[in-house]
Amino acid sequence: MNLTLISCLCDRPEAWALVESYIARQSHQPYQWICVDDDDPPSKCTMGQEYYYLPHLKGRGSMVNKIKTVLLSDLVKGDALVFIENDDWLHPNWLAECHRKLTSHDMVGEGMAFYYNVRRRMWSIHNNRQHASLCSTAVTRAVFPYLLKLCANPDPFIDSRLWTTWNGTRHVFYPNNRMTVGIKAMPGLAGAGNGHVLTEKDNWNPDPTMAKLRDLIGADADAYEKFY
Repeated sequence: MNLTLISCLCDRPEAWALVESYIARQSHQPYQWICVDDDDPPSKCTMGQEYYYLPHLKGRGSMVNKIKTVLLSDLVKGDALVFIENDDWLHPNWLAECHRKLTSHDMVGEGMAFYYNVRRRMWSIHNNRQHASLCSTAVTRAVFPYLLKLCANPDPFIDSRLWTTWNGTRHVFYPNNRMTVGIKAMPGLAGAGNGHVLTEKDNWNPDPTMAKLRDLIGADADAYEKFY
């Protein structure tokens, strides 16, 4: 099974450089990597990705519209699509895990998402036991038509809609070692999802020395200490 990665880019150059390094060290390398960008100036892609600059898609719903554009244009050459966001941490075996699990399921993802706010140095675990965040989701071609249908709604939280309404095979897993970490509040464009801006009602835990993050991702935590 060949994996195609898709990344929807915006103004987060420091975070994006880290993501490229995480893909470069994957034990299972992708067959194709599609990057769709609306940044001004354009983002820098250094790994031979298929790059598409579409600044007219900027604004709320831009990620969904970028995915829609890719699917409508039939740009995906692989057998499955893995969503790689431009500000998250990835375990070196993340793509290998997706590849292995997609041989028996239409849709796979890591549940109980771990989010880390770099600006505030706080962490939270999301109680998503029946679905995965988009940054932790991969789908086979069987899902593409349905995913395209969902893209008619520009609401950015397409992951919840996809996981709760897909009728094919799906699998949420909880590995002993964390495979993905949702990094929040990196320099650049503010995100829309949970954790970019913290509120009193959020269940967040302080991590002033980044000890919790270091326990999860080891020396990779060094890269985040310099921010703020």
